[in-house]
Amino acid sequence: MDTMENSKLNNELEQVAFLESIVSELTQIGIELSAEKDVDKLLEKILINCMDITGCDAGSLYFKELCDDGESCLRFRYTQNRSKQFPFKSFTLPINKNSIAGACAYNGSLYNLKTMNESYEKIGIRHDGSFDKSMGYKTANMLVIPMKNYGGEVIGVLQLINKKRNPKEIFDIPETIPQKTVPFLDKEAEIIESIAAQAAILIERSQLFDEIEDLLESFTVSLVTALDQRDPITAGHSKRVTSYALSLAHKVNEVAYGPYADIRFSEEEYKEMYYAGLLHDVGKIGVREFVLMKRNKMEDADIRALLFKYKWIKNHLMLKGKSEALTEDEQTILENIDDYYLFVEDVNKRGFMPDELLEKLQVIGALSLFVGEDADGELEEVKLLTEHELESLSIRKGTLTQEERAMIESHARFSFEILSGIKWTRELKNVPIISAAHHEKMNGKGYPQGLTADQMPLQARMLAIADIFDALTAKDRPYKPAIPIPKSLDIIKEEAERYHLDPDLVDIFITEKAYDIDAEGESA
Repeated sequence: MDTMENSKLNNELEQVAFLESIVSELTQIGIELSAEKDVDKLLEKILINCMDITGCDAGSLYFKELCDDGESCLRFRYTQNRSKQFPFKSFTLPINKNSIAGACAYNGSLYNLKTMNESYEKIGIRHDGSFDKSMGYKTANMLVIPMKNYGGEVIGVLQLINKKRNPKEIFDIPETIPQKTVPFLDKEAEIIESIAAQAAILIERSQLFDEIEDLLESFTVSLVTALDQRDPITAGHSKRVTSYALSLAHKVNEVAYGPYADIRFSEEEYKEMYYAGLLHDVGKIGVREFVLMKRNKMEDADIRALLFKYKWIKNHLMLKGKSEALTEDEQTILENIDDYYLFVEDVNKRGFMPDELLEKLQVIGALSLFVGEDADGELEEVKLLTEHELESLSIRKGTLTQEERAMIESHARFSFEILSGIKWTRELKNVPIISAAHHEKMNGKGYPQGLTADQMPLQARMLAIADIFDALTAKDRPYKPAIPIPKSLDIIKEEAERYHLDPDLVDIFITEKAYDIDAEGESA
């Protein structure tokens, strides 16, 4: 085999090796770009990869957007220079033939400018070198490629600048740059155009993904706001609980002690916690409004009716006393009826019922008088407190009867049913489970399912702590004053000691001050 044949064979082998390396590199680039969902990071990767393939010194990316006047323009989004540090400042360009990038987007055409003098011949404008001069740089050649989506629409422009003879060389003297550069090859332009097209489709995919996420978040926040309107007593509760839970999750990620030292939440898991927190009380949609809005043990209308009844009893006994002697019980009722009403009115607003008040209430509840005969000739008895009134006023803690409390507790089950009907993404598939389990207890005595510690998701345990802490410290509950933070933390500790809450998470919540969301901020 002669020398010429050897040379030809070597060239062919070099071309095959080059093409194989390019194919391999393009495959890897495609994988990396496909995996990236963040548009800004995607733009950075596109530019750097294209610079690596062509061995150029600099590059810029312009992105199409709507400007303030409602017209489409190009936004200078990202730049890279391997020889000089340029101060980045975003700006916009009109999509027209008055700039190289604008003309590329306007015409949808690729321009391989082997020297910058070709810009007038190919585009009809002269390259403005004033920016280069101010920065101590020189643009010798340029590859300008439109980034087109699947429908052929230009969504951006990629500029590659100064292809180097030696890819590792740093350009430090502007005047020598033209001698140290070579034109971009037409084959390289084809490859970069292919990457730009793929990148454009991926960028649109990422934008669509972001838009869907924005839609989901705005819909969720609007739904929570609507729930707040239905239950203004706990307005803001879901957002605060979410902030406390996320703050605790961040602290768990940071700590290097305890059984959760190795736990690290991903961004997807934070997002899952965010939606689970916001929607944990969505099941209240299924709870009757009078129960949600119940501020006191008895409804206002029932208390007013009780007042009228007591006034009628007082008038009845006063009239009766003018014509005949009252019995001892009747005389006692007449003398004390005003105090009885004041006592009942006070008890009605109490969040906690001590033994001595309960005993006095039962004494009043046992009092009654006969006020004549009914239509059947039977003696008609009027009790100072009916069975329902006595049951309501005798509530030891809070304002709900057992039946009403069961109705409120059903909201956790409703939350699961409502949220399970949504087709969540894989990253958010646990939102219904986490949301529904925020009232479960580590010892299995919670609701709605009575889950035990090993059955409770970690995020649900965090949500449980956040939910109780906010209920204790909330300043907007008309039926109780806000409990100071130190006292609330003591109560949280007691709940952990009873194994209602996760003791290790409570320790982190208190020790690392995860409750201080003013300092932490409401991250989502």
